[in-house]
Amino acid sequence: MEIYGRGTKSGIFAQGIVPNSVKGIAHNFLIAFVALILSWIFGGPRIDIEFKTALLIGAFLFLAFLVLVFFSAYSVPPYNQTGKKEFVGPYRYIRHPTCAAIVYLLNPALAIIFRSWLYFLACVVIYFVWKSLVEKEEINIAKEVGNKYNQYRLDTNLFFPSLYSISRLLYFFFIGASVFVVVFVALNFSALSFRYVGWKGSGGLPSSVSTKSEANVSQDGGNTIKIASFEVNETIYDKPDSIVIEKIGVDAPLIYAQSTDQRELNQDLNNGVVIYPGSDLPGQIGNFFLTGHSSTYPWNKTIYGRVFATLDKLETGDMVVVYLQKHKYEYRITNKYTAAPKDVRLIHSVSEAKITLMTCWPIGTNLKRLIIEGVLTNSH
Repeated sequence: MEIYGRGTKSGIFAQGIVPNSVKGIAHNFLIAFVALILSWIFGGPRIDIEFKTALLIGAFLFLAFLVLVFFSAYSVPPYNQTGKKEFVGPYRYIRHPTCAAIVYLLNPALAIIFRSWLYFLACVVIYFVWKSLVEKEEINIAKEVGNKYNQYRLDTNLFFPSLYSISRLLYFFFIGASVFVVVFVALNFSALSFRYVGWKGSGGLPSSVSTKSEANVSQDGGNTIKIASFEVNETIYDKPDSIVIEKIGVDAPLIYAQSTDQRELNQDLNNGVVIYPGSDLPGQIGNFFLTGHSSTYPWNKTIYGRVFATLDKLETGDMVVVYLQKHKYEYRITNKYTAAPKDVRLIHSVSEAKITLMTCWPIGTNLKRLIIEGVLTNSH
């Protein structure tokens, strides 16, 4: 069942759109519409990426969809040909390339552009709808064409090409890549879902971590003095040593690391955000250097294994608050970049009080370090 009917190169639209194609399109977009409405009602789950990124990925998939559709439209349908050697275009590899383009390219493209995980998951239902309609249509085609089409059905897949028959190297590469993706997602599912699955009005904070960013405050005078370029207010805070980043819902304890040994450092990271050994402290001219997990293995039982998974969402001007030794320090983000692990240094030769947040990036890898820098604006 191809949308363009059973035409030829010279008359591809001659017989119009077959009824099952109209039904397939109607069912397809009804399911998509329901998924989008439910996403809007429940506020998600949304694909938590920037709209520009979603638009770029969606546009690429949509372009691939158009290429496959037009290539299919100007290829001779297989049941009008005399033998498999004469098959041209995508019909050499799949029986219904236009439907495949809708299932594998158009719907995912729209799901990503609308940033709807529900629509993305609905693509599975859409696949089975098209599969059911196509198989019914093929029964009619087989009756008209006979054994030639039946043999074609045996030799050629429905929507996805037989990679093994095209190239063994391509087949094993696809299998290897698929296994890698499945294992990678399984090992990092907690952090990946935390980072890329969003809900309206949700800060994305794990349920086991407090969302409160306010501290119990006891006033000890209201005098304010100037140190360097920021204010220091003599106020005592009862909140334990911690870091609070309201924008991304982080409220985690600060851990004083005693060693740079990787095993000991990982143990400290399981307990919160680590003050890196050798770091300057807040209130001093220098670099207050903190690091935290962006992801960890499922068997590593810690609620802080993804504490910095959303660190990349911070932008210039966002605020980071640190509570340390009964005082509160407020930092404004000034810079964000990635660096190779060997390029990360504790910087002491600075002329202002600054903060550096570091985590492994991309999520689930150790390839780069995501660095967020900020300057101290207020100290209480």
